[in-house]
Amino acid sequence: MSHHDIAGIWVASSKVPAISCCGQEEYFRLFAEAARAIKRVSPRLRVGGPTTATGAGEGPYIEALRKYCRDENVPIDFISSHVYSSTPFDHNINSMPEVRERLQVIRTAAAEMPLLITEFGSSYKTGLQNATTATCHD
Repeated sequence: MSHHDIAGIWVASSKVPAISCCGQEEYFRLFAEAARAIKRVSPRLRVGGPTTATGAGEGPYIEALRKYCRDENVPIDFISSHVYSSTPFDHNINSMPEVRERLQVIRTAAAEMPLLITEFGSSYKTGLQNATTATCHD
């Protein structure tokens, strides 16, 4: 999958039940409209989401999006997420088990679908000056 051939739809916070733009139902409708429009432009473009972020509830949220897409015949080619630890590594190197646990939850929810981690880092907080808390964005 080339990075030129993919489109991620919106950034969904995994702060269930609401997401940053709207509620889950509204996001799923937004996803469906955007995914169908992208595929009309070019069927070879890969469409995915929901780009969940650090927080509880992302496994069920990803599973719900996959079910919605299956039930409503909405194209979805990959699952995307962001992965951050809750504490900077320079303060707590033991946060790696937390990161591994979150990755396992996301991987399980994605099932057989490709999984793209589109942001990662030791902290989701912006403005931190220490280089060990840098974030990698797509």
